[in-house]
Amino acid sequence: MMIQAGCKRLAVLYSALLVALVVAADRGALPLHLTARLPGGDKAGHFLLMGLLSLLVNLAFASRDAFGVLRCSFLVAAVVTLEELSQAALRYRNFETADLAADLAGIAVFGLLAALLRAPGAIPPNSSRPPVL
Repeated sequence: MMIQAGCKRLAVLYSALLVALVVAADRGALPLHLTARLPGGDKAGHFLLMGLLSLLVNLAFASRDAFGVLRCSFLVAAVVTLEELSQAALRYRNFETADLAADLAGIAVFGLLAALLRAPGAIPPNSSRPPVL
C-alpha cells in the first residue's frame, strides 16, 4: 500500500532524527533550557515527539491483526523507557518520572490514533490521501 510505504520512510527518517537529538542531548549540545521557558513545554515536547514516533511506527509496521498496534506501541514504549532510564547515568541528562509519563501518554494516545486510522475502511485501499475526519 502506498501510504504504508511512505510511512515506513517517514518512520525511519523520524527515528534517525530522534536518535540524533538524543545523542546531542546526551553530549550537552542541545539548548534544553529553551523548553523550560514555556509552561509545560518540556512535557508537551515529550508527549508530541514520542507520540508521533508511535503513530509513524504503528502506521508503517503494525500488522492488521488485533494486537498489531499494541505490539508496536509496546516496542516503542520499551525503547523509550530504556532511553529515559539511561539518563540517570549521564552527565548532561537527568531522569524524570514526569518525562517518562509524558512519553508513555503520547505513545498511548497516538497509538490509539494509529489503531483508528488502521481500522477497516478508515483509509480506502490504494489511496494516497488520508481520510477526512
